[in-house]
Order: sequence, then structure tokens, then C-alpha cells
Amino acid sequence: MSSNFALSLRILDHFSESDSHYSFDKMLVPNRIFDAMVEKSESLDGVHKKNFEYLVYIVNTVYRRYQIAFNLALKHHWKIDIDKWAVPIYSKIYDRIIGSNYLEYVHILEEWGIIGRSRSYIKGSKDIPGKCKHYWFTKPFLTYVQRYLHTRAQEEAGDIEKRQGGVHVIMATNQFLYRKLADRAEEVHCEQMKLPEIKELYEDLTHFSVDEEKSYDILGEMVSSGAITADRMTSELNKVRLFNSYATDKYALYCKRDAYGRVHTNITQMKKEIRKNCITCDGKKTVEIDIKSSQGAFLYRVLDRYISNFDDREHIVISYTGGIAEPYWDGGNKWDHIQDFLCELDAYRTLLVSGHLYEYFLEYVNKTLHVNVDRNKVKKEFLTCLFCGRFYSRKKHKLVAAIQKLWQEKFPNLYKAIQIIKRGHYSELAHELQRTESHLIFSVVYRRIKDELHCPVCTVHDSIIVAAEYASRAKQIFDDALKELQIPTFTEQEQMEALIGDTFVADKTLTS
Repeated sequence: MSSNFALSLRILDHFSESDSHYSFDKMLVPNRIFDAMVEKSESLDGVHKKNFEYLVYIVNTVYRRYQIAFNLALKHHWKIDIDKWAVPIYSKIYDRIIGSNYLEYVHILEEWGIIGRSRSYIKGSKDIPGKCKHYWFTKPFLTYVQRYLHTRAQEEAGDIEKRQGGVHVIMATNQFLYRKLADRAEEVHCEQMKLPEIKELYEDLTHFSVDEEKSYDILGEMVSSGAITADRMTSELNKVRLFNSYATDKYALYCKRDAYGRVHTNITQMKKEIRKNCITCDGKKTVEIDIKSSQGAFLYRVLDRYISNFDDREHIVISYTGGIAEPYWDGGNKWDHIQDFLCELDAYRTLLVSGHLYEYFLEYVNKTLHVNVDRNKVKKEFLTCLFCGRFYSRKKHKLVAAIQKLWQEKFPNLYKAIQIIKRGHYSELAHELQRTESHLIFSVVYRRIKDELHCPVCTVHDSIIVAAEYASRAKQIFDDALKELQIPTFTEQEQMEALIGDTFVADKTLTS
């Protein structure tokens, strides 16, 4: 079974040693596979039959990773043949949970023809070291797995057995397995709580709650308008219920920092319509303060640091390609190239300061292609053009091609620098922007608001949520931080007050 190396590394980057730690007692297996396992278990001896749940746990880990791989492929436009998918799993996970004899259970599943396993290892990335083997479902069962892929929130809620096709939810009743899973859940929780900023943010999250009734109304309107499906509505409501259950289940709160500095919580996974309309802090109305054209602004900061890494303005001494000295010009006067780079960077900065970066690309795309696409579509493909490799679908992409053409015509030196940054791996640019974002939000904005205002703060990647009474001062702190770090953009404060009929009434303020 062949596998895609880049896909494997990206999957590893999105995994901790265990899956969702607040649903540790639930295991998920497609119904057809579970029925086959029950039937085949009649041939097991006493010891293995007694520990049948170990077999379920192994299949569960493979299935969960297929879920995440599927979602990552959709998100990043990976062109991957699902028949050749193989997901990486560290053996130490099975060793920790099942014990040193875990291979006995792996071999049973291989004999049954349910899973396959590579004979060679793949090494992890620099941020997640170690090595692991690949696992996959065999073709007879892969059909069922592919058919029943669904969202992570539906897994966490435990309601997915009601979905069409069916996935079996198995509660861990084997006391040894249950205890090991619970211990690991506690260990993951404690590891995160050792990080001071995560512990503080976790405590802040307990001050926030989500209005479930209002969420239901808003999501219902979105279903009626065709913006989301009924299944997606159920998924989003499950996220709300899970978050609100933290009073009785400490694992309900999800707060984790990834390898690139971004912090993921229950609230970052919610729809923006829920975040802006339904969240309260200690019973008070909240406001979300966001950065205008944030990714474009972080890109400016990365490119500004890039040009600063030149020794006497002649060659790169610290590049993003592993320390390789690599000029970005093909020939000619080096100083002229640097001057051109700085002029382009200044023009790009002007677009950011004016707040019209995406509008500039939008006007060009509509004029060039004689179409009438909206800003959100251009923004999405602008980011696709920057962050993706060569794996996005070619069907799209007159639009992406037009955006690339504008980069090459108006900002050729910046565009070439972007390609050099991505030369080591195409995801390196996105990771560098995430590090820039993380430094701004946690090291500067979050810390200053906590020190000056002493109020609960919830972060949502490049934005923050605070009680409305603190919004004005928090926004000023945010804007001051952007200026101090020379990130040429500004914040926008948006609070959607109420749902009236089919329209939202919004109070939106922009301050440059």
C-alpha cells in the first residue's frame, strides 16, 4: 500500500498522542466493520475474546485518523487517491493503552482482513519527532469507511449512530482499558495545564457560555436559507452543548496549543454567527475584535523580516529553506533588485493600511475574467494561492491563475520571495504566519489585556472576545500592539445584536 509522504506529515502535525481527550470513553467504528468483528470474534480464544475492546480500540484509532485526514484534504485542497490512503499511528499509543502485547491484537485484525500495516517506518516532522508505521483499512472495508466519513463534532457528541449509514458508538466497559484511557486523558490535560498561558486561557473559558436557544434559532435560519445543511446544524448545536457542559465535565473544555503556536478551543471551532451572537461572559454581552485582512498583514511582516535577513543587502544569510544562502534574483544589479523589492513591499503596505487589499485583487479578477465574484471568494483563493502547493484542483482555477498573474505583474519580487520561503515545504509560509499571529495574540495582546483590564479573554486565532464593557480599551490595546510590531493593519469591532426576520442587525466599527 503506497501512501503520500506530505499527507502523512501533515496528519502527524495535527495529532497529539491521543485523540479528543474529552471523549476518551467513546470508541467509534462503522457498523459494517463492527458487525464483521463481532462475527469473527467467535473464533477468538478466551483471553482475546475477553479483551475484544482492544480490537475495537485499534480500529477506532485508524478510523478517527481517516476522519481527520479526510477533513484536512478538503481544507487544503489535497488531491489524494482515497484508495491509497494510509494513516500514521505511533506504536507507543497502543503500547501505552493496550500494553506491550498490542501486536497480538494488530495481527488478529490483519488476519481478519480489516486493516493493513506497513512494514517500514516514516519519520515525524521537526516539531513532532519520532517514527511510526502506516495503517489502513483493506479495500473491502474501505468502501464503508469512505461512505460514513463525518465531522469531528458529531463524533464527540456521541449522536452519530443516528446518522444515515451508521457508526457504532462503543462505550469503554473493559475496566483496564477504561482506566488507561482515562489516565491518558488526565495526562494530556495536565500537560496542557503546565503551559501558563494555556492554563490561564482555560480558566478564562469557564467565564464564557453560549446561548443554546439563540444558537438554534440562528442555525435554523441558516438551514432555511441554504447556507448550511440540517446535519451541519446538528453538529454545530452539539459543539454548543459540549462547551456548556464543562461545569460537570472538565474534559468538555478543549484548549490546546499546536506545534506552530495557534491555540484551538471549543469556541474557535464554532460558526462565526454563533460567536458573534450567542456568547456571553459572566452573563454579559460580548464583542469580538478582529484584524482586518489579518493573513495579508502577517504576510507583510514575514516579508519585511525576510528582506531584513540580508547581509549588506547582498545575499540571504538566514532563509526559510533551512539556513541555505540563496539569492532571490536571477541576475543584474543586486541593489536594484532590493530597491524594487522594497518599493513593492511599500505598495503592498499601502493596500493593507487602506483596508482594500482583497478589493484590489477582486477588481482585477472581475475585470480580467469578466466575472462577478464576491470578496469572500477572492479572499479564499488569495489564501489558496499563497499557502497551498500544487495539489489544488485545476478545475477552479482560472481564478487562482488570475491572482497569481497579478502577483507576478505587480509584486514580482515579493512573489518570488514567497516561492523561496515555500521551497523547503509549501506549508512553511502558513506556519510562519501562524507563529507571527501567535506572538501577537498571546505574547502581546492577550498578556496586556489581562495585566491592564484584569478581565476574561477568549482568543479565536487572530481575534479576541471580551465583555462589551471592556471592548473599547481592549481594542485600543490591540491597535497599539499592531503598530508596535509594525503590522500595517487595524482592528474591526463587530457585534451582531439580534436576528430579525431573515436579516442580521450589526453594529460594526472600523478604526484605522
